[in-house]
Amino acid sequence: MPLGWNEIKDRALRFSREWADEASEHAEAQSFLNGFFDVFGVSRRRVAIEAAAQGVLDARAQFPDATLANLYDPLSIPPRW
Repeated sequence: MPLGWNEIKDRALRFSREWADEASEHAEAQSFLNGFFDVFGVSRRRVAIEAAAQGVLDARAQFPDATLANLYDPLSIPPRW
C-alpha cells in the first residue's frame, strides 16, 4: 500500500537528519540510495528493474521492426540516427 504524505514527510525528515553530516557520499552511495528510496516506500532494486524494463520498451518503440535479438546483437543493432 502506498505511503501517506505524512509518513513520507516523517521518513524524509529522518533521512535528512541521518545524512546531514555525511562527508563521503561516494563511499556511501548504495546506503544513501537505499535510504532515499525508502523515504517513498520503494526499494532501489525495484526502481532499477522498472528503469531497465522501461529502457527495453523505449528501444522497442524506437525500432518497432527490430526483434529483441536484433537490439542486443552487436552485429545487428540498428543505428540510432
